[in-house]
Amino acid sequence: ATEKPVYLRADLERLVVGKTPDEVLAAIGRPADTSGSSGKSWGCWRYPQIARDPISGRTGGVLIWFKDGTVDRVGY
Repeated sequence: ATEKPVYLRADLERLVVGKTPDEVLAAIGRPADTSGSSGKSWGCWRYPQIARDPISGRTGGVLIWFKDGTVDRVGY
């Protein structure tokens, strides 16, 4: 399996916030798992070990939250 890239948090947010699900898939690949509404008006995608904290240097997972069809926020 290919190693997935690790992004600094700010870089990851620039890549995904405001983007559609298809744009997120193109930018960072498939999530480990998803939850949300069948109509895709909201949802959450989980990516493990994809973001690095710029202060501690630790790598961790993120939750990417969609609202009304685009990424609304990224949770760490």
